[in-house]
Amino acid sequence: LETVLTRKLQQPTRVVGAGRTDAGVHARGQGMHFDVINKTIPPERIHITMHQLNNILPPDVKVRDLEEASERQFVSRTNETKPWHAMFSARGKLYSYRIFIGTTPDPLQRFNCYHEYRTVNVSALYTAAAMFEGRHDFAAFTNNPRDKVKAEILEKAGRVRNIRKVEVIDQGDERYCLNFYLDGALYKMVRNIVGAILAVAHGKMPIETLEQLLDGRMT
Repeated sequence: LETVLTRKLQQPTRVVGAGRTDAGVHARGQGMHFDVINKTIPPERIHITMHQLNNILPPDVKVRDLEEASERQFVSRTNETKPWHAMFSARGKLYSYRIFIGTTPDPLQRFNCYHEYRTVNVSALYTAAAMFEGRHDFAAFTNNPRDKVKAEILEKAGRVRNIRKVEVIDQGDERYCLNFYLDGALYKMVRNIVGAILAVAHGKMPIETLEQLLDGRMT
């Protein structure tokens, strides 16, 4: 995206995303911004610019909407009025994890759905997922980045996060979708949470162990 914007705008262009994604994760509706220096895109040409960008971008990356950001915006979590920023103005994030529980998965969904081949107690799946709602110390559900600078930044930010809501949606045909509505996540946090939920659901992890991990008695 930065390469295409630099080519189109004829100036070095840096993109700032609302958040990161782990390897193998697809981002739909990812918000981002970029600054245009000493140049403007007329409002009547914004849709044309978006069309031109999509013609140049690879097939797995597309711009769904393009508009000029507001100069100032109230940020409720800091109680300040600041220039609009993709990361700091974000109101929340939704992580969706799609799971197929069965013996023979749909090969056409192999890039968008995790295959759980073991027998799963669906009731335990719902129970374990609900336990993650609320504010917790998620130290037991994150990985330490190999990059020392990133590790230091994450350490200063702390390991406490708030998950506003967890949904388990039965989509039929042995397919389930786990939705996590949250303010922000630690490195590989959601992936590890789903792993713990499935460990409880197929009997590998006692529910009591999950409780201990969530309240900080185990790491």
